[in-house]
Amino acid sequence: MRFNKQEMLTLATQPSQKFDKEGVLFLRERQDGLFRKTEHPSSLIHLKCFPVGGGSTPSNPQAKRSKSLRDLSCYGVTGKVCLERWCRLRGNLLFYFKSKDQWSEPVGVIVLTHCSIKMDQSALDGGPYGFFLVFEGGLSQHLAAYSEPERDAWLELIQRASYSSVRSQFLALQQQMELRRGHDPTLDVHMWRLRRGRHMDPSEIPLCEIAVSCDNLLCDGNGRPPNPLLVLHVFIPGDGVWLKYANTELIERSSNPTFLQTVCLRSSDGLNEDTRLRITAYDVREAFSQISTIIGSVTIRLAKVMRSPEPRLRIALHSAFGVTIGFLSLCVFKHEPEPGNNPPSSESTPCRSLPQHHLSVKPNHRRTQSLPPRLGSRLRLPNQGHLKYLFANATVTTYRFHSGLGGDISMHEVMAESRLCFTFPQQLLAIWIQEEKELLQEVAGMG
Repeated sequence: MRFNKQEMLTLATQPSQKFDKEGVLFLRERQDGLFRKTEHPSSLIHLKCFPVGGGSTPSNPQAKRSKSLRDLSCYGVTGKVCLERWCRLRGNLLFYFKSKDQWSEPVGVIVLTHCSIKMDQSALDGGPYGFFLVFEGGLSQHLAAYSEPERDAWLELIQRASYSSVRSQFLALQQQMELRRGHDPTLDVHMWRLRRGRHMDPSEIPLCEIAVSCDNLLCDGNGRPPNPLLVLHVFIPGDGVWLKYANTELIERSSNPTFLQTVCLRSSDGLNEDTRLRITAYDVREAFSQISTIIGSVTIRLAKVMRSPEPRLRIALHSAFGVTIGFLSLCVFKHEPEPGNNPPSSESTPCRSLPQHHLSVKPNHRRTQSLPPRLGSRLRLPNQGHLKYLFANATVTTYRFHSGLGGDISMHEVMAESRLCFTFPQQLLAIWIQEEKELLQEVAGMG
């Protein structure tokens, strides 16, 4: 684990009101700490010295003083040193100091993650009252308190300090808040379709395709531009919930992002012009864990988007306090079915052959042959043919790329599960099982 020593020291010495709990604990550990490797002799407790080997103790006091330390062996609890430490708990960080004095220097920190608590059954009556922090991999750390109530207070806070516990509490609170607002955070369009037994047809003509972009998004207090990500929710009147319908890709450090991924709204999902749309802009602080904050949002009806007289509808994004934090631009495209007698190609990238006088010319890059001098304004949906007979559970993602040919390049990405790997084996197993049942019935009928 990487950490900055100076930052950890600053964090450990902050005022008491910023910590969940602080007090004296007994730590069973080695002599070297995290920040320093020296320990004051007065901080050692519960040590007893015994001479090595059998025999009687010398009666001469001078002989005792001249006895070498290597002839003595110090025995503590389980062969380790128990130290009185001033401890401070903040979040999942348990800091311990050089001694039991609260003004002493911090010497170490225990990160309370991926660990469980085990009570010390060998503790003597009258204290100290100990427990173990057992980490993954078999490592453990023994701690103890002066009294049983003090130990129980530490245990309660340590159990709630782990990342898994804090995250479970966060998810539970988030779900309660979203359910009260009529929004299930675990429900997206794919799960919603599965619950109702609906499957998306890649050849279905959507109501519209929306390309989105933002401009003038506010920076944070340090002047850092956001990492914007847009999420689209639609309101389902029958269920009374906001359904997560689509999202864009993440664009890093941009106040004026133009998103390549578009949104296709389909009537098979129960959407129409009266459907309410809510578009939320997030600032993603950490892409791997998806830690993000809400920049702003806007709610609008689909009819206003589709019937806009302008080719691009520009709407203000508002924060939770009603402050304008930027603007959202929506560009709507309507699809047309491709004629059945034409080859499977869209008007944006038509199939065309080279003229006869160019046959002797050496072919150039494929892109120069596949794209026309100017793109058409109408957008035709590619015919997927008999795709649904060989594949199931299809998902379609659409993209639009700007070009210098008078129009945008539209791309459809289709991902589906092969029926040869799932549906057909299921049908074969059902047939074989039915044949086995019929054979068993024949054998039973023969007596």
